[in-house]
Amino acid sequence: MAMQFLRFARHLKQKGQLKNNAVVATVLANLGFLRAMQSLEIDVITSAVGDRYVIQKMRETDCIIGGEQSGHLIFVEHNTTGDGLVAALQVLSIMLETDSKLSDLAAVYQKYPQTQLNIGVVAKPALESLPEVQKAIMDAESKLGNLGRILVRYSGTENLCRVMVEGPTQKVADENAGLVGAAIRSAIGKTA
Repeated sequence: MAMQFLRFARHLKQKGQLKNNAVVATVLANLGFLRAMQSLEIDVITSAVGDRYVIQKMRETDCIIGGEQSGHLIFVEHNTTGDGLVAALQVLSIMLETDSKLSDLAAVYQKYPQTQLNIGVVAKPALESLPEVQKAIMDAESKLGNLGRILVRYSGTENLCRVMVEGPTQKVADENAGLVGAAIRSAIGKTA
């Protein structure tokens, strides 16, 4: 998704049609995507996970393109939900306008390895109220420095705490996710 999203945003910017010079992506957008957009001087406005939150943020900020890491791309001028057919038509449009082959449109960016954990929990207290979890997050953030990031959030629909860690290597992402996950299991995890 990120490669197409990047291509669409860059194309619209080059044509002077990227409203507010911004796009909407969820908090799960890959760090490589965020840095590539920064290098193109395109603002990324973040929303909660889910098409409805992307659309809501697009309306609030008057953005015309948004998407999710899951692959949903939303072109609000054409549709109000992620639609593969609309995305394919947009790719074809760029190919025609730029006289390019599909292989020419492959935007290159460094995708950061990502680890995601779903941890069953017995309760959903504010994460800030769990000192051992906060310590694990701060320790992991310290280890990652500016080479990664951590997102810890509760599922809106299940008794789960979701941990997402990006890092320079898969091993680093896995290790730091494991540390944060262990702290969450210890503090509020389901037993058996």
